This record gives sequence, structure tokens and C-alpha cells, in this order.
Amino acid sequence: MRIDRPLLTFSFMILIVLMLTFSLSACGNTGSNPQNDSTSLASTNQKGTSSDASGTQTNASSSTTPSQKPTELIISAAVSLKDALETYQPTFEKEHHVRLNFNFGASGQLMQQIEQGAPVDVFISAGVKQMDELEQKGLIIPDTRTNVVMNTLVLVIPKETPENQKLSFDKLKEAKNIRLAMGEPKSVPAGTYAQEVLKHLGIYDRLTEAKEIVFANDVRQVLAYVETGEVDVGLVYKTDAAISNKVEFNDTAQESWHRPIVYPGAVIQGTKEQILAKAFLKALREGEGKNILEQYGFTPAP
Repeated sequence: MRIDRPLLTFSFMILIVLMLTFSLSACGNTGSNPQNDSTSLASTNQKGTSSDASGTQTNASSSTTPSQKPTELIISAAVSLKDALETYQPTFEKEHHVRLNFNFGASGQLMQQIEQGAPVDVFISAGVKQMDELEQKGLIIPDTRTNVVMNTLVLVIPKETPENQKLSFDKLKEAKNIRLAMGEPKSVPAGTYAQEVLKHLGIYDRLTEAKEIVFANDVRQVLAYVETGEVDVGLVYKTDAAISNKVEFNDTAQESWHRPIVYPGAVIQGTKEQILAKAFLKALREGEGKNILEQYGFTPAP
């Protein structure tokens, strides 16, 4: 059988065209589809990875757990302890992962706040009387009561007072037309001790009748009166005199002239942080807390 050459050539060309068409179609099917790629990436991210703006991949399921909020411990303390306790504060907070919230003031006022239900975990008074009253009313945990530190009462005068005008306890007996600042005896322990000293010297009634005594809400206010020259002399704790560069203490009251100046501390009934509260009081009687109190002029309590 004889095959026509032109027909064979035509058929061969058609076959080549079909083969090329099939090949191009196959290549087209292997190209990337943007929509499919996006879906694929989203699928991958949902399985655990995502990309930040810099292109670095991070684990989407991992997250930083926020640190636990520190426990708060509320401390009501005599204002004369302010500088020492605030200095010790960072050390105790770091060691116990706690936030100390201080409430400083006159011991009598702090006692009244506790009696009225103020939220307090620890109370440190500058006098025994206030702590005794709270204990009698069942507002402290008795076996937590401890004497934290002791102090000394001094007579302070404005700095650079002329030598012939500097007052001492002996000179107070004869002094006329003076202004003396002291804490209110009914609410300020420093005022109670000052009253005892002046009565021992036999001059309290005379100064009161002559209206030469200026009563202050707390011992720091007494210090401020002396610093600004509003009074000629004031009776404050030695620790308060030590923190001021505007006064000088010119005399020290003898221990026999007044009751011992003791700072009792105790944990308040109803606290939710009894363990931490006990730890705070213990820290003030030993270790770094005790050292800082002594640096500020307090003396260890028996």
C-alpha cells in the first residue's frame, strides 16, 4: 500500500502541535495560585507559628505569664519611725515579694483608726499606752506583741541660735516669755513623755498657765515648728533631731524623768497576712531591719 507523502507530513505536524499544547497545559497547572498560597500560610499559622514584621517566626500559642502581683501589707506606725522604715522597705519587699503600704501618724490617732475598723496588718506605737488599749479591746493578736525599739527625748533649738539664747532643761526653769513646742499628751506619746519631764522639773503648770506651750499633732510637727523658728525650743525624739540639719539638740532628758520610751509592735486581729506580718516585726528586731533602725538613732529594746 502506497502512503501519500503530503498526507503523512500533515499528520505528523498535527501530532507535534497536540503534544506541545498538552505540555504547555501541564506547565500551567504547576504554577502557584496566590489564593491557595495564602490559604496554606494561614493554615500553617493556625497550627502554631506566625510571622512578625521583621519576618521572624514566633510560636503563636506561647505567651508570657505575667508575674504574680505582690501581696500588700499595711503598716500603721508612729511617724518618728518614718525615715528608718522607708529606708528598710525595699529590702523587705524584695526578700518577701510583698508591697509595704505605710500609714504614719501620731500613735493615738493610729490607734483610733484601728478601733474604727481601718484595714491594718501591723501596728507599731511610740508608746505602751496605745498598744495596751488595743490589747484590752481584743484588737491585736496577743502572742505577736513585741517591743521593737527604744528612743530618747531631747531638747532641740533652731540652728545658729545665739549662744546666750540657747535653752537647756535647767535654763527652762527660769526662762520667761518663751515658746515651747511639744506633742499633744493625750494622743502623742512624745508629748506624754515631754509632759512627764516638764512636771518632773516643776515647770509644766507654769508654762501652761502662761500659754507658752504650743501643742502639736505629732512629733514631726514639733520639729517643723523649731526648724522654722516659730518656737524657741521643742521636745522631740533624738531620732527626729538627727534627721534635720536645721536644728540642734542642746540637752537630753534623763531616763528617770519619764517612763521608758518603748515602741511596741503587734499584728492586728483579722489580718489575712499573719505570717508576713510576723516576719516584718521579727525583721525589725534582727538582721538588716535592726541595723537600719540603729543607724537612725534608735536603741534595741530588751
